Amino acid sequence: MVDLPLRSVTDDASLEAVAARLAAQASVAGILYIGSTGKDHFHAASDYDLLLLVDHRPVPVQYLITTIAGRLSDIIIVTVDELETRLQEESALVNWLGQGQIVYDRDGLLARAQAHLPAPEAISRSTPIAKLNYLNGINYNLRQNERMWRQPEPTYQQALAIRLLYSVSDILVAYFALRELPWQGEKEAIRHWQRTDPSFWQLLAQYLHSATLDEQMPLYRQLAAAAVAPAGPLWPADASHLSLAGAATLADVETGWQWWRDLVLPA
Repeated sequence: MVDLPLRSVTDDASLEAVAARLAAQASVAGILYIGSTGKDHFHAASDYDLLLLVDHRPVPVQYLITTIAGRLSDIIIVTVDELETRLQEESALVNWLGQGQIVYDRDGLLARAQAHLPAPEAISRSTPIAKLNYLNGINYNLRQNERMWRQPEPTYQQALAIRLLYSVSDILVAYFALRELPWQGEKEAIRHWQRTDPSFWQLLAQYLHSATLDEQMPLYRQLAAAAVAPAGPLWPADASHLSLAGAATLADVETGWQWWRDLVLPA
């Protein structure tokens, strides 16, 4: 049985010492500092972000959250065999590699990958079914939240306040997915909105500074409408949502909807 929590074994070690230990391991093929790590804008509140390229791993570990030198540290783990494929599918990984600082590169794989990064348009984007799922989620949450807003009972209002915590967060991630842009964290999202969509950022800033549900809910609806704009307007009150288990296509959604119609409509 694992004894939780797992305690960091690098909390008292410097980043340079940890990188040196990793580079000395035969199975480690590369180390890349990403984000603000190793950059001029790294500061007291920054965390450490690393990409670790390995030949193999005993179990499919993809991320490791720990502390190094007392700082929260995010370590992304990629195997040599999967690097090329993931670069074709994950725009975030392309951005990390393109902007990262190579610290160790045993066989030159990271340098070659940096020199031949795929074009943005060649990277796999959100699938139509993934976009539909985002639309389903935003429209469903909006309808439920507005229904609860109309009920003055305190328990409903408190539950709504809780629901808004994740409903707005979902909108922010969906904003990028529906525009086929990579989500690169909250700070990059803020910079993106300030640079390219100041009206959305102004709405969000208003929401973040609002104090009551009566202030928040109209702004929340406006944020939802702005986020889904590339796919059209918010759905009407009588819209239906269909979700399928497992991998699915839009054709599967149409088949499922036709099945439901056949069940409930007169022959």
